[in-house]
Amino acid sequence: MNNLCFDNLHDLTGQESGVVVYDNNGRDEIIICNWTACDGLPRVDPLGICVMGLGEALYLVGQRPIDDLGSLVDTKDVIYDRNNDAPGLNGTRAHLFHIATSEDGDIVATVYAPEGWH
Repeated sequence: MNNLCFDNLHDLTGQESGVVVYDNNGRDEIIICNWTACDGLPRVDPLGICVMGLGEALYLVGQRPIDDLGSLVDTKDVIYDRNNDAPGLNGTRAHLFHIATSEDGDIVATVYAPEGWH
């Protein structure tokens, strides 16, 4: 398949933070976080205090720009947003990345890198 492989979202997006969307049995769940210290995809720790990575490889399956990240976030369940960034995403342009954790695998997460975030 020859998808590009990355160790972390910082290398993939060029940003330290953004939005990660996971499908949890048909219900989309959102983590809005700084992913700098996470190798692999960020997940909420068991206590719900911070995010951590599990070190899996990240394969870029597809990408495209989007016009309004806020309209997408409003329709999903935000499970982690330490800095309360979700309300400020309305009208924010972003770049969408579909991620798999194996070269021939299914998409396991969608990552959004908002414009103007670092």
